[in-house]
Amino acid sequence: MLATLALVAACPEQQQQPPPPPEVDDDGELLEGTALATVTREQLAALVPAEIAIDNGYTVYAIGYRTQGTDATATVTLPDGAAPSAGFPLVANAHGTVGLDDPCRLSGTISGGGLAGLFGARGAVGVAPDYVGLGGPGLHPYLHVESEGRAVLDALKAARALAEREGVATSTRVAVVGLSQGGHAALAAGAMHAEHAPELELRAVGAAAPASGFREHWSAIGVAGPHQLFYAMLSYVFAVEAGLTAADVFTPAVAADADQLFATRCAWSPTFASDEPLLTDALPTAPADLYLDDARAAFAGDARAAWSDDGFARSRLPSFTTTAAVRIWQGDADETVLPAATADLVQELRAGGLDVELTMVEGAGHLDTAFGFLASLDRAREQSIAWVLDRLAGP
Repeated sequence: MLATLALVAACPEQQQQPPPPPEVDDDGELLEGTALATVTREQLAALVPAEIAIDNGYTVYAIGYRTQGTDATATVTLPDGAAPSAGFPLVANAHGTVGLDDPCRLSGTISGGGLAGLFGARGAVGVAPDYVGLGGPGLHPYLHVESEGRAVLDALKAARALAEREGVATSTRVAVVGLSQGGHAALAAGAMHAEHAPELELRAVGAAAPASGFREHWSAIGVAGPHQLFYAMLSYVFAVEAGLTAADVFTPAVAADADQLFATRCAWSPTFASDEPLLTDALPTAPADLYLDDARAAFAGDARAAWSDDGFARSRLPSFTTTAAVRIWQGDADETVLPAATADLVQELRAGGLDVELTMVEGAGHLDTAFGFLASLDRAREQSIAWVLDRLAGP
């Protein structure tokens, strides 16, 4: 300090520069919110199967928000009618695997409205986040724990800001849920909550058939089948994050079109368009037709490579503790996320000190367990919704 003062005194013509402004944490900032449609309880009830309970109508919004220094998007449903005395709670329903770039964003589509509406029609502000890269700049870092967890929590912050702007009272109580990749994202949000969003009172973390990110659960890279879609997406993201190219992972025939395919096609159509070209239409299902031998060995862990080792390290769900209730639903007939894989995840989370409940759902496959769209007849639909709402309403 004395040396600095002496320097300034010796050079009176030199003005001392002010210190740089502190970095602004804009995570969760609402950038925009556009109302897309308002539907009444009666209109909703006419659109969904009769056995689905609808408590209220809502207005659907597409929002833009800030997370991790970039822009992202989400769908929000604001319930109609009078809010409870404490305000409406908020529930983020994180989506499953859909794709890697902007054409796969769910906000502004029927899919985004259906996910946000699952709890939006049950007396809560429903939030369906698009992860980073889906509706924002860059490639979506598929199954990246920190990126997903922060995006989910920041979407909840932005949804509260939207509700305040629209004069809808909200409470500080929130829950995060999701299916498949969305289950991975919900658990990631639970792990990051205390550090990243302590102002949100997290009451429940619910996951259905969550991807674990455990390398040992991705051992079927050498087996032909439709699961290779997910393996190819993850391999591509790992390579790009490491500064490699598609030619470092895929066979020449696949690598020639990989960048264009992953930038323009999705695993399924967010608008449910029957004629939309999908990734499954273009990617082979035989490992030898997809991957270079060295890349396949590295992905499987049979050979050491930083691109795959680092990728799985970023994807593996960590052990964590939380004051929120945590529950996982798993279909016993699921052939995408196997029951044994979820049992491994639960065992590791419990070993790390997390009190997590596991519920097996008889006869449920991968897409009909819980936390689907508003109109989905999931086997544990009412049980899972009631569990979340009870914890939001409890003491």
